[in-house]
Amino acid sequence: MSNIIDMVSTEAYTDANNLATPWRLSMTDTADSRRVPMPFEEKSAWAVVASTVLVWGAYFSAAVALPAPPDVKPFPLFFFFIGAVVAQVVILVVAHIAFAIRAAPGPTDERDRLIELKADRNGDWVLSVGTMCVALVLIWGGTFNALPFPPWSMPAPYVFGNLLVLLFVLAEIVKRLLQIAYYRRGA
Repeated sequence: MSNIIDMVSTEAYTDANNLATPWRLSMTDTADSRRVPMPFEEKSAWAVVASTVLVWGAYFSAAVALPAPPDVKPFPLFFFFIGAVVAQVVILVVAHIAFAIRAAPGPTDERDRLIELKADRNGDWVLSVGTMCVALVLIWGGTFNALPFPPWSMPAPYVFGNLLVLLFVLAEIVKRLLQIAYYRRGA
């Protein structure tokens, strides 16, 4: 009986929030030697956040820099949109290949699924509330021409489309940042 108690009492955890990873302590252990490697899903979330900010930041910078009507030509922005989608796909494929070469992803467990579901739920709230706000402004105001700042002096369909793309981007960023926070917290 005392052997069991001694074995259990020597177990420690990497941090107070992550109670799922027991480690045996010895006199030679340091904080660095007990560090848990970052899960593949967390690395993936970091890659998505970085590529989304980079690629879609460039896209929206180009969208804001377009000339005012009637000189606006939406087709160059459409091709830039397609280029942004392709660029993000390529960046993420390369990042995931690099992550998989260093350490292959393990099987998805219940914790991973729970973290993904919680992050999806909260990211979808951003998308839903934002879409409702844009729809209410379109119904209430008719067009965005009355707003005082230059990027919104475009016709309503152009603004509405770009606002919806922005909402999808923001929802994805929120989702991935929440996934990172949940992995860090050990949820």
